[in-house]
Amino acid sequence: MKILVCDDDAAFAGHLARLLQQYATALGTVVELCPVTDPATLADARLAMFDLAFLDVDMGAVSGIAVAKRLRALREDAVIVFVTNYIEYAPAGYEVQAFRYLIKICRGIFAPPWRNLPASTAATPSGWRARKLR
Repeated sequence: MKILVCDDDAAFAGHLARLLQQYATALGTVVELCPVTDPATLADARLAMFDLAFLDVDMGAVSGIAVAKRLRALREDAVIVFVTNYIEYAPAGYEVQAFRYLIKICRGIFAPPWRNLPASTAATPSGWRARKLR
């Protein structure tokens, strides 16, 4: 399986790629991961190779939505997952039949894993306070 991780934040793209590799290894699945920080470098022939794409939405001149539209035109069977800070772009994911829309947080990967929080009120990396979960 070939997996694209496309995000203009190189640290985030690398971290997500490492997490995906760890997960695939734990499952005994062979994957080829390709972190990309400049979506303009993705020619159609290269983009068509990917079975799964994790795309940031806001990457400057070329958006993740535009990359997703190109990928969908090239590969109807590709799985598209948007990973971004911007929830307002979620409806655009429906245009390309995105599988998921994941929200990043400031210093972590995705929205807080609430089940792992301590019972007391916890501080998140961005400094806001989460309410105690019952």
